[in-house]
Amino acid sequence: MKKISILILTLLVAMAACKKVPEVNKEYVDVERDLITVGATTATIQCDYQYIATLKKAYLYYGEGEDATDMNVAEMSVVQKTLYVELTGLKENTTYSYYYEFVNGFNSMKSATKAFKTEASPTAVTLPTVVTAEVTEITTNSAKCGGEVTNDGGAEVTERGICWSTNVNPTLNGNHVASGTGTGDFTAALDRLDANTTYYVRAYATNEAGTAYGLDMEFVTLSSGSGDEHEYVDLGLPSGLLWATCNVGANAPEEYGDYFAWGEVEPKDTYNWATYKYCNGEFNQLTKYCSSASFGYDGFTDNLIILLSEDDAATANWGNGWRMPTRAEWIELCVYTTITWTTQNGVNGCLFTASNGSSLFLPAAGHWYDGPNYVGTNGDYWSGSLENATPDKAFDFFFFSAGVNDYGFGSRYRGQSVRAVRSTRQN
Repeated sequence: MKKISILILTLLVAMAACKKVPEVNKEYVDVERDLITVGATTATIQCDYQYIATLKKAYLYYGEGEDATDMNVAEMSVVQKTLYVELTGLKENTTYSYYYEFVNGFNSMKSATKAFKTEASPTAVTLPTVVTAEVTEITTNSAKCGGEVTNDGGAEVTERGICWSTNVNPTLNGNHVASGTGTGDFTAALDRLDANTTYYVRAYATNEAGTAYGLDMEFVTLSSGSGDEHEYVDLGLPSGLLWATCNVGANAPEEYGDYFAWGEVEPKDTYNWATYKYCNGEFNQLTKYCSSASFGYDGFTDNLIILLSEDDAATANWGNGWRMPTRAEWIELCVYTTITWTTQNGVNGCLFTASNGSSLFLPAAGHWYDGPNYVGTNGDYWSGSLENATPDKAFDFFFFSAGVNDYGFGSRYRGQSVRAVRSTRQN
């Protein structure tokens, strides 16, 4: 009996040793929106990570020379939606190469290698470091923004604030408003804006060495007129996100509404790869939103993993301010509400009840291939987030009577429901 037990234990150990550990899928991504402030022996590096669905960690690898092979690594910190890291102990008048690595719940992605050069000689005072915050309380002619001065550069920050323009990278030469002095958080109000207009804002901070800027943020003012015809509910979520009370194409919470392929903005009768807008007839012949050459037409990639507004069914059908929720926002909805399978006015679906007493009903509208499937028993709702490892799929929110799955994904050609969200209230 003892020999048999030893034999079984040996077999279990051998099986465990043979189990293959999944490899991390590393895809290169372009990082165009990074900002570097250098001194003689220091450098502060910022980048925007809005396109990462669920960021776990971010690292900066850097080393001496244009093509360094001996790299140091530093973990990046987060302020608002900007990653930053401060490097010290660098050599003056020296070229350093660097790249980013972003790690989410599914894989890690590296950027292309870039370079910067430290100053020729040390200075007593350097430019301050400032980060731009998100734009909030957007109306037809006003908005609020702010930022944080994280480092004064060795001298008092005598002015800080926000500048804005209809062009990228606004400066103090144009519209700007001051908001105090010193380090720390600040906010500022923007007014006399034009309705239904795209603006760019960024924070600034000034000390005796000069003025430094954060990354610019884009927003669109609301359209003027009678206001938004679509109702929404405030569930008291930490993000402040507002959820529409009915599906796109519906006029009541219990109506199923229209079905859309991911990235398409009009419903149709047949949903398959042959009719899908962004491919040449097959799942591995993608022509837009592709992060892997093995899925792209003739090796095509563009590394777009969040729907652009032009391809967002909510924005296209309901106007600026409305969009499809990201995968992270679907998860937030599940975490901060109580979910119940129920029947409302004779229609099956899920009810999401928040701690503030508000609720949201999603009908079990099923989905479409060549016709309707699982109508009344399942709900399939798109997010605006691509499944990066296999870009022929996008993340969706799936539920049925036995539970919900906020980590699902479906083939992009499939016709599914769209529930819109917005970040700000209408007037």
